[in-house]
Amino acid sequence: MQADGWVPYEWSDEEVAEAIAYLKAKYPEAWKESEELEIATGDLREAPSANIEMGALSLAYKKSFDHRDIIFLYGEIRNARRANLGLE
Repeated sequence: MQADGWVPYEWSDEEVAEAIAYLKAKYPEAWKESEELEIATGDLREAPSANIEMGALSLAYKKSFDHRDIIFLYGEIRNARRANLGLE
Protein backbone atom coordinates (compact mmCIF):
# COMPACT_ATOMS: atom_id res chain seq x y z
CA MET A 1 0.00 0.00 0.00
CA GLN A 2 1.20 3.49 -0.83
CA ALA A 3 1.27 6.34 1.68
CA ASP A 4 -1.94 7.74 0.18
CA GLY A 5 -3.77 4.43 0.70
CA TRP A 6 -3.62 3.31 -2.93
CA VAL A 7 -3.36 -0.42 -3.45
CA PRO A 8 -2.48 -1.49 -7.01
CA TYR A 9 -5.30 -3.22 -8.86
CA GLU A 10 -4.53 -6.72 -10.14
CA TRP A 11 -5.67 -6.77 -13.79
CA SER A 12 -6.99 -10.16 -14.89
CA ASP A 13 -6.10 -11.64 -18.27
CA GLU A 14 -9.74 -11.18 -19.28
CA GLU A 15 -9.69 -7.48 -18.38
CA VAL A 16 -6.46 -6.98 -20.32
CA ALA A 17 -7.97 -8.79 -23.32
CA GLU A 18 -11.07 -6.55 -23.12
CA ALA A 19 -8.90 -3.43 -23.05
CA ILE A 20 -6.92 -4.69 -26.05
CA ALA A 21 -10.13 -5.38 -27.98
CA TYR A 22 -11.34 -1.86 -27.14
CA LEU A 23 -8.13 -0.24 -28.40
CA LYS A 24 -8.04 -2.34 -31.56
CA ALA A 25 -11.66 -1.52 -32.37
CA LYS A 26 -11.59 2.21 -31.53
CA TYR A 27 -8.03 3.07 -32.60
CA PRO A 28 -6.85 0.48 -35.15
CA GLU A 29 -4.29 2.83 -36.73
CA ALA A 30 -2.70 3.60 -33.36
CA TRP A 31 -2.64 -0.11 -32.50
CA LYS A 32 -0.91 -0.93 -35.81
CA GLU A 33 1.63 1.87 -35.34
CA SER A 34 2.41 0.67 -31.83
CA GLU A 35 2.88 -2.89 -33.12
CA GLU A 36 5.29 -1.62 -35.78
CA LEU A 37 7.25 0.37 -33.20
CA GLU A 38 7.41 -2.59 -30.82
CA ILE A 39 8.93 -4.66 -33.64
CA ALA A 40 11.29 -1.94 -34.87
CA THR A 41 12.56 -0.41 -31.64
CA GLY A 42 10.47 -1.45 -28.64
CA ASP A 43 10.43 2.22 -27.67
CA LEU A 44 7.02 3.88 -27.39
CA ARG A 45 8.05 6.75 -25.11
CA GLU A 46 7.51 9.53 -27.65
CA ALA A 47 5.11 7.68 -29.94
CA PRO A 48 1.85 9.43 -30.82
CA SER A 49 0.18 6.02 -30.96
CA ALA A 50 1.10 5.30 -27.34
CA ASN A 51 -0.32 8.68 -26.32
CA ILE A 52 -3.55 7.88 -28.16
CA GLU A 53 -3.80 4.46 -26.51
CA MET A 54 -3.03 5.78 -23.04
CA GLY A 55 -5.46 8.66 -23.48
CA ALA A 56 -8.19 6.29 -24.62
CA LEU A 57 -7.64 4.05 -21.60
CA SER A 58 -7.63 7.04 -19.27
CA LEU A 59 -10.97 8.22 -20.62
CA ALA A 60 -12.49 4.75 -20.54
CA TYR A 61 -11.33 3.84 -17.02
CA LYS A 62 -10.88 7.12 -15.13
CA LYS A 63 -14.17 6.92 -13.26
CA SER A 64 -13.42 3.48 -11.85
CA PHE A 65 -9.63 3.34 -11.45
CA ASP A 66 -6.74 5.39 -10.15
CA HIS A 67 -4.46 6.75 -12.87
CA ARG A 68 -1.69 4.50 -11.58
CA ASP A 69 -3.86 1.45 -12.20
CA ILE A 70 -4.45 2.62 -15.77
CA ILE A 71 -0.70 2.97 -16.26
CA PHE A 72 -0.28 -0.59 -14.99
CA LEU A 73 -3.04 -1.73 -17.38
CA TYR A 74 -1.14 -0.18 -20.28
CA GLY A 75 1.96 -2.06 -19.18
CA GLU A 76 -0.01 -5.31 -19.23
CA ILE A 77 -1.33 -4.44 -22.69
CA ARG A 78 2.20 -3.83 -23.95
CA ASN A 79 3.37 -7.14 -22.46
CA ALA A 80 0.51 -8.96 -24.22
CA ARG A 81 1.16 -7.17 -27.52
CA ARG A 82 4.87 -7.99 -27.39
CA ALA A 83 4.12 -11.65 -26.56
CA ASN A 84 1.64 -11.81 -29.44
CA LEU A 85 4.32 -10.41 -31.77
CA GLY A 86 6.80 -13.03 -30.55
CA LEU A 87 9.01 -10.41 -28.90
CA GLU A 88 8.92 -11.82 -25.37
